[in-house]
Amino acid sequence: MKMFAVSVILLLLTGCMAGMPNHVTSNTSNFDGAKSLSMQPGFIYESMDTFAGGPFQLGLFWSEKYKDIIVITAKLPMEITNIQSNNGLLFNIDGKITKLSSPKLFTKFQTIRTSNTISSDSVKDFAATTQFIEKLINAKSVKVKLVTSKGVLTGDLKADKPSAAIRGFKDFMQQLKTN
Repeated sequence: MKMFAVSVILLLLTGCMAGMPNHVTSNTSNFDGAKSLSMQPGFIYESMDTFAGGPFQLGLFWSEKYKDIIVITAKLPMEITNIQSNNGLLFNIDGKITKLSSPKLFTKFQTIRTSNTISSDSVKDFAATTQFIEKLINAKSVKVKLVTSKGVLTGDLKADKPSAAIRGFKDFMQQLKTN
């Protein structure tokens, strides 16, 4: 009976972790055997000095089908707005600005239903290289800008605080290296 209880608790914790910011999961497709890694979006804090989480999140996705490409997922939780496709995600890496564009014209809206509430998120994917993600991790300073139809949102990728995206980026790349 104790083993059953422990198994149920571990299963519940694993299920809860899957939706947690920065949680990295690996998957092997039962269709073609392709391996993939995904990171749940982590928070972009407004700055190193504040503890308040910023208004958007960044996540990652990689598939061995496209070995050198990593998809950066920009997410606006509980917000319905268009994320700009052309130069919609910008990074200021140690003073040098890099602009990323999305091949997707439309922003995806995800609706989340819980027992008491319904909320919607705005999500758009941007392609980057594995070298670019390493550059973000190794830089001294990385500011992020997300351009939406409601305005510009900014944050500090290097603000290493609880649930910060930079923690997930590091874990993601570590797991990618061991794949």
